[in-house]
Amino acid sequence: MACFDHLELALRAFFKPKGRVDDLREHSRAVGDTESRVDKRERALIAKIFSSDMPLAEKQHIAEMVSRITRISDQIENTADELELLSLKSII
Repeated sequence: MACFDHLELALRAFFKPKGRVDDLREHSRAVGDTESRVDKRERALIAKIFSSDMPLAEKQHIAEMVSRITRISDQIENTADELELLSLKSII
């Protein structure tokens, strides 16, 4: 949720006067930092899943669910990156 909160703030900064570009960059970086933490947690969780004694099919199913959920933060990061590019293009 924190990832989206930073994206929302970046969007608000984008639609403010041009002086808010620094705010947009700050929030965009925060999205990237948060997404990196999500990726680390995903890897740790998947490692725990596959080191458990669950049947392999269940491990694969749960790992796929975790991966699908974490793709949301990937999409949010991509959106923040695109928003930052748009703001740079509007300045030029």
